[in-house]
Amino acid sequence: MLSVIRLDSAMLHPVLLLGAGHGRRMGGPKLFTEFKGRTFTERILARCAESASPVTLTVDPAYRARLEAL
Repeated sequence: MLSVIRLDSAMLHPVLLLGAGHGRRMGGPKLFTEFKGRTFTERILARCAESASPVTLTVDPAYRARLEAL
């Protein structure tokens, strides 16, 4: 049996950011691709912080230290 949970617009919406792409065709990891001086990851995390949304980020372990420095 399925349960339906109605989310109030004021409730937090969890975010799952899948950041495991290596971006071989883009020349580097997609997590660190820059646009107007900021990485896409920085932009996404800033928007999540504005709304206080909880974030789960999946990454290649090789990128962990670089990501924690953001």
